[in-house]
Amino acid sequence: MHPYIVIFGQKLQSYYVCAAMAGIIGAVLSVIYLRRKRQGVWAFLLPIIVLLAAVIGARLLNFITNPRAFLKEFKVWTFSYQKLSLMGGLIAGAAVIIIYCLLRREKPAAVADAFTVPAAAGIMLLKLGCFLNGCCFGKPTDGPFGMVFPANEAKYYFFNSMKIISAKSPVVHPTQLYEIAGALLSAILAVSLPKVLRLKEGSRAALFAALFSAARWMILPLRELPYDQKMITVFYPVLYAVITVTSITCLIAVNRRKKEHQDGI
Repeated sequence: MHPYIVIFGQKLQSYYVCAAMAGIIGAVLSVIYLRRKRQGVWAFLLPIIVLLAAVIGARLLNFITNPRAFLKEFKVWTFSYQKLSLMGGLIAGAAVIIIYCLLRREKPAAVADAFTVPAAAGIMLLKLGCFLNGCCFGKPTDGPFGMVFPANEAKYYFFNSMKIISAKSPVVHPTQLYEIAGALLSAILAVSLPKVLRLKEGSRAALFAALFSAARWMILPLRELPYDQKMITVFYPVLYAVITVTSITCLIAVNRRKKEHQDGI
């Protein structure tokens, strides 16, 4: 792991550097894609609003799923880049895009598609930051992809040195890398399949949402989470299922309308 990196002689924490890069690169890519959709000044404003909403949504979902982390000094409104849940950010960002389209009478499909690649790039950079920081690792494993994270290794040797309980192996699933792979594969399929299959606008966003939610669902049992068991076994599986099914439904509906229009012609 590399929790710190040196940039221009300054020692910076990798976690925050990657988070900043995710925000900047995501915003820049969003502006580029939105300008192609002729969104005018909103091509610059909307990415900023979506980014702010994503941070707020990520904090709120973390509060819902892990309220015990907010009982002491740390409050929900604390201005700090921690105690955030990725899916809350994605949901809040999507909600802002829908509201924007309703108010501006824009096509949600076209605008949502413009945010697909930026969202994927942002997710991969955020998870890279988690990996370099050595946090958010998964459960112990004897599999070929297992890795030793410093935080888990210290905990492992501490418990074993006490000789009271036998701690689990320090080798754990690098779930951050799994999620990076899931986001990358989802983005590649979401960009390429609509071109190959000649799908309608909106298919890119719907495909990415369905594929990435399914990937997170598959990775969920491998993650080491500080949440109550009900959140892990009920809340998150239901959330991923709802997002996946809703996205697939939207994908089918959008392209069914296309087919009906062609048949009518």
